[in-house]
Amino acid sequence: WDDHFVYWIGPIVGAIVAGFLYRTVWAHHDRRMFVKRTSAAAASKA
Repeated sequence: WDDHFVYWIGPIVGAIVAGFLYRTVWAHHDRRMFVKRTSAAAASKA
């Protein structure tokens, strides 16, 4: 029972990391978190 926490922490941390990677790397550009690319034309109008 000394290492029982690994069976709880491992899947929880793995799920958080997988969700973060999906939302920042593999998701469609409309659903990405943090990364919003703008075109040069839209940037020059601002």
